Amino acid sequence: MQSHQDSRLRLEETVQLLIRIIGKANERMIGLEERIKRLEEAVAEKSMRQ
Repeated sequence: MQSHQDSRLRLEETVQLLIRIIGKANERMIGLEERIKRLEEAVAEKSMRQ
């Protein structure tokens, strides 16, 4: 019975770790999308000026 609880606890810890990793990756993706949007706006502005 103890080993069943141990493996369940390990599984829960692994899931929590994965959730944190995915959350961080998602934050980075959102940051990259915002940077790309700003670059696109800057390029559009420059091309309108020329």
